[in-house]
Amino acid sequence: MRARFLVHGVLRRSDGAVVLYGDIVEGSIRAGMRITVPSGAGSALTESIRSIEFLDTITNGVTYVGLALQPQPADRIAWDQVSVAGLALDVGDEREGMK
Repeated sequence: MRARFLVHGVLRRSDGAVVLYGDIVEGSIRAGMRITVPSGAGSALTESIRSIEFLDTITNGVTYVGLALQPQPADRIAWDQVSVAGLALDVGDEREGMK
C-alpha cells in the first residue's frame, strides 16, 4: 500500500520524536509504514511512523494529521535540518520497501 502526505510543518517534541503534520492526499497511512524525506544533495531519510496523531490549531481552527517518527539519536541532527513544508512525501508499507 502506498500513500502521499502533504506536509504543512514539523514539530520536534522533547522526547526526541519528530512530528510531520499535514494532510493525507492519497491512500491511507497507519503506524509502522515508512516515510521518505529528501534531505538534500540527492540523499533521503527514511523512518518508520510510530503513531498517527491529530493536531488542532488554535489560530485558524484547522485539524491536521500528525505522523510521529522516532529517529535514532544519531539521525536527529539530520532530521533537525530537513525542510519539508509544502512537500508531498511518499509513504509505503515496510514489507514493500521504499523505492
